Amino acid sequence: KDEPERVTQLNANAEYVRQGLKDMGYDVRDGRTAIVPVMIYDDEKAFKLWKSLYDGGIFVNVFVSPATPPNSAMMRNSFMATHEKEHLDKILDAYKKAGKAHGAI
Repeated sequence: KDEPERVTQLNANAEYVRQGLKDMGYDVRDGRTAIVPVMIYDDEKAFKLWKSLYDGGIFVNVFVSPATPPNSAMMRNSFMATHEKEHLDKILDAYKKAGKAHGAI
């Protein structure tokens, strides 16, 4: 309440990554929150993508069936106002490499 600029920065960070992932060809769900869901659809592909991101220093939650309906596997990214552009670019770079390596993009 006393620092509305934090909410503004949080939304800007999430939108920056959301748009970057869309530009790469990922199916990213629209939204206006700090949560950026990326649809992968295939459980095995989602796990492989998650492992590549994790090994690259990026923590993201992976959701597969039965936590999701069949063929609805996704990556659930959470952002903070304190992420800096270099952090966001590192995330985008990791997604690009992992996505190409595992056929997600």
